[in-house]
Amino acid sequence: MGKRNNYLAILKFLLVLLLISAFQPLAFAEGLTAEESIWNRSYLTGNWGGLRPRIVDKGITLDLEYTSTYQGLLSGTGNDDYEYGGKFDAFVKLDSAKLGLWSGGGFNAH
Repeated sequence: MGKRNNYLAILKFLLVLLLISAFQPLAFAEGLTAEESIWNRSYLTGNWGGLRPRIVDKGITLDLEYTSTYQGLLSGTGNDDYEYGGKFDAFVKLDSAKLGLWSGGGFNAH
């Protein structure tokens, strides 16, 4: 039963990646160039139609990171089931100088 759940988790993850890559370009299709394709850009979701660079210039940086693991016992005795896991991390970074507060400071939230 454990291996079946692992395969389902991997299948779900791959399905999410497929859906993101298939439908995300439709949101900003008029401004999408070959250099900004999903395989060539710095962020998976692109620059949000120019919104990302505008808020970074004002001192606000938003990041979302996903970490996934697939692990199990390779040799020895014990449970030989493999487990798939993952987590999302959200980060907000504020630059106090760009926000007009004070020079050289900032706030980071995780």
